[in-house]
Amino acid sequence: MGDLARHYRISRTIGAAMIASLLAYAAVVEMIRARFAPFEGFARFPRWEVLRYAFVGLAVADAVLIRIVKARFLAARSAAVVLFVVAGSAVDFYFFLVLSLLLFGIHFPRWDQWQEWARRIAR
Repeated sequence: MGDLARHYRISRTIGAAMIASLLAYAAVVEMIRARFAPFEGFARFPRWEVLRYAFVGLAVADAVLIRIVKARFLAARSAAVVLFVVAGSAVDFYFFLVLSLLLFGIHFPRWDQWQEWARRIAR
């Protein structure tokens, strides 16, 4: 299982980097909000709220797909940054940030899951 443990450590490192990127986005959001206060977006356009619903729909679809394929959830992070830059919506950014972290915590494979996969493959 030494090779499996090594791959798991690599996966955890990548996961930690993904979480760090979410926190880096939060830092950028706060810097932009402070620098351009009151920030109302760089490219606000009529009915920008439609983007919010589209991204929420994509996030829900991603959450369902994760359960099916046990993959990593990424889209919400991108959606959050887009909504913030377009409309200055920090609430949307933090909603998607929390959603991303929550789904990451729920669906990131634990060590016992990796061991189970290895046992199945070995059969």
